Amino acid sequence: MGQVIEWSRFLGGLGAFLLGMHLLETGLEQLGGSSFSRLLRKATRTPLLGIFWGTVATALLQSSSLVSLMVVALVGAGILTLAQAFGLIMGANIGTTATGWLVTLLGFKLNIEELALWGLGIGAFLAVIWNYKRWLQLSGQAIAGFALLFIGLEWMKNAIARFAEVVDLSAWQDAGSLTLFVFGFVLTAIIQSSSATMAITLSAMHAGILGFYQGAALMIGADLGTTITVFLGTLDGNVAKRQVALTHFLYNLIINLIAFALLPWEIAAVEKLLGITDPLLALVTFHSGMNILGAVLFLPFIRPFMRLIERLVKPKKKTEAHFIHRVPVSQTDAALIALQKEVVHLAERVLAWGRLLWGLGEAAGAGEPTVVYASIKQLGSEIIAYIVQLQQHMKTEANAQNLTALLWSVRRLLRAAKSLKDIRHNIEHYRHDEREAVQLLLAHMREQVATTLAALEEKKEFWLQSQDLVMQALWERNRQWQRQLNEEVLQGTVRYGLNEAATFLNMIHENKEYLESVIEALEGKPDTEYLQETVA
Repeated sequence: MGQVIEWSRFLGGLGAFLLGMHLLETGLEQLGGSSFSRLLRKATRTPLLGIFWGTVATALLQSSSLVSLMVVALVGAGILTLAQAFGLIMGANIGTTATGWLVTLLGFKLNIEELALWGLGIGAFLAVIWNYKRWLQLSGQAIAGFALLFIGLEWMKNAIARFAEVVDLSAWQDAGSLTLFVFGFVLTAIIQSSSATMAITLSAMHAGILGFYQGAALMIGADLGTTITVFLGTLDGNVAKRQVALTHFLYNLIINLIAFALLPWEIAAVEKLLGITDPLLALVTFHSGMNILGAVLFLPFIRPFMRLIERLVKPKKKTEAHFIHRVPVSQTDAALIALQKEVVHLAERVLAWGRLLWGLGEAAGAGEPTVVYASIKQLGSEIIAYIVQLQQHMKTEANAQNLTALLWSVRRLLRAAKSLKDIRHNIEHYRHDEREAVQLLLAHMREQVATTLAALEEKKEFWLQSQDLVMQALWERNRQWQRQLNEEVLQGTVRYGLNEAATFLNMIHENKEYLESVIEALEGKPDTEYLQETVA
């Protein structure tokens, strides 16, 4: 019966530890997730910087999985290359060992259970009672989670220590390194936390159940087992997720197999060369050293390794999108960046559509018009579907307004493409008309398109930035052109005939609609009526 009670204490301690990790992770993510995301975007110019900031971010967030999800989102958004992301992944592996140092230096060297109970009380008070501000609630959640880490550790430590007094430990003490490697892998894969496995291992070593050699073999397996957590997040078939997951797995597999093969020499190096006799300190030193040396070993091979990953993991189905299909909507900051890039991509396609139909420049041979228009519609549909999913994850009014503006731009771009599609047959028919007046009218319309598109290309840095002054001149000039062309047609009604004049007026109108819709879309500023409809 005593053993059952101690197993209950152990499982309760493990639950408290895992709950603490979850509260700490989610609290820190919502308090500083966006800040960390921006930090990682700016700090990966070189692999060494990526490793450094990946280490810092993971040590502070206490979750390599959270950092890995940020990396997935940033890769998918086109902000980071996979090679840059690999530096962050290596850093995340190093940073996750900080939990072991924290547990060893505080959890076993100091009796902080009473302080942890104070922390739990204060954190719960802030999160549940004094939560009139969001940051106070999240801070309390993080504090409570941090306290639960050590409360759970204390329970596990006491449960294993008492269990060791009544159970024959010879089976564990004589277990082979391969058995412990497999056990560490399976345990971490099940509980999805290498930090929890480290705490269990340190507790077992503190109780005398495991020695340094056995603990090291178990933690090598745990290092590989933590990759399963990222794999579980790839079940939606997202390409970027699968690429990051495979990178994480293969990197850990190679490093862990090398570490396992050289384990006797590594143990000797820690004990004799470094002179560390405390088995708990020896284990965390070994764990950190293994991941640091692994990063050093892989540094020269980052780019060829990434090329291998990209060859192994390719999109399952064809998509017109270049960015959004690689970013999960739950990563709102990166998703908005990817969405903006995709809207610019759509705009480029719509501008190319105009050049194609009017035979301007290199776009004249850009493809069969029916296929080109279908691809534009498909891309627009993919973007709108993504926006609908992303709307459910908007946390701030600013982000919601940004999303509304992007949706407006997408709809205006699709309207522009349709305007030209509706007069495509007229353009193609009159292109071969031998009448001078007709060719002159088409030349004026073609000039209107060429001049406007060229001006838009020059202002590309201002696209989607609500620059009224930049786009207003183009809009007014387009209206002036329409009036001039209408007068030209009306003055020649006798020459054309009423039906043909009506066709030309419709062509002028739709051509004007194409250009105006593009200008309004790239201005990125929805009108008041549209905003009211959206809210309603």
